[in-house]
Amino acid sequence: MSVYSRQWLTADPQPISSTVTVKGIWKLATPQLGVNIRYQNNNTLITTTTIQAIPITVYLIK
Repeated sequence: MSVYSRQWLTADPQPISSTVTVKGIWKLATPQLGVNIRYQNNNTLITTTTIQAIPITVYLIK
């Protein structure tokens, strides 16, 4: 079976979330669509949601 005959090849892209933990308390320099910030144990958890693995640049300030 060829990889090009698979159903997922023509399926609509799905949003994927990724979370990064940064030491300390940080906030977004400006609000960004698809970026969520939360705090836990003096750390900042940054969750991004993207479609088709499009990169996001996140600017943080202390």
